[in-house]
Amino acid sequence: MSLRISIIVDTENNQSHVIETTHSETVYQLKDKLLELCGTDPIWQSLTLNGVELHDDYQLGFYEVKDGTRLNLTILPLIPCSGSVSTTAENSSSHSGQSVISTATSKDSSEVSSEISQKKM
Repeated sequence: MSLRISIIVDTENNQSHVIETTHSETVYQLKDKLLELCGTDPIWQSLTLNGVELHDDYQLGFYEVKDGTRLNLTILPLIPCSGSVSTTAENSSSHSGQSVISTATSKDSSEVSSEISQKKM
């Protein structure tokens, strides 16, 4: 049986949450508890201790988290992770006095890069 400890998690909006946990609990399990308190999915949470990011699959004991330890919670920005890009690229060069505007939607990032390279030629 692991000894119960209380840790403090400080958020970006100056809130503090006291959470009961154990040394054997993983960082991800702690983030899951924070989901209930903050409403943010664990994949968007970043926990740090003295500036060091805690990895999801490590136990809190690995980081020597003790009773009363303060962790910092940062909510990560939402970014596309599907490998495709939706973008509008404007080419500032003009042909016959007209600006050329190219729109790429739901294309692979390599396709977009290739198109931009070809337009520069």
